[in-house]
Amino acid sequence: MTRLSIAALALLAALASTFQAAPAHGQAATVRELIAEYAAAYGAPVALLDRIARCESSYGTHWRTNHPSNPHRGIFQWERASWAEVAPQIGVSGDFDEAYAVPSNVAVAAYSVAIGRAWRWRACW
Repeated sequence: MTRLSIAALALLAALASTFQAAPAHGQAATVRELIAEYAAAYGAPVALLDRIARCESSYGTHWRTNHPSNPHRGIFQWERASWAEVAPQIGVSGDFDEAYAVPSNVAVAAYSVAIGRAWRWRACW
């Protein structure tokens, strides 16, 4: 069962190459634009998503922690179990490596916040 709309998939595909090719110095602005797009798509507050991304990774797309029992990945510092639970709900792969894909990381976070799961990042608000 896929909840990711065709328009969101098209946006994801169109933006994927843009974000992968974005220079480091412009990365935050690009990620912020993507946050705004997915916040609008899922009805999540842009300001909250922006605050979480800044808190968790300073908009760093490949940030990770290597804690052996609880690693975190990407802009929103997803935990393996949380990613596997939420990502498939919108048609994104639950494979933890997908958390490094910027559009996927942001889309899953926007969806999670929109359905009332901002508590995952309560240390950031």
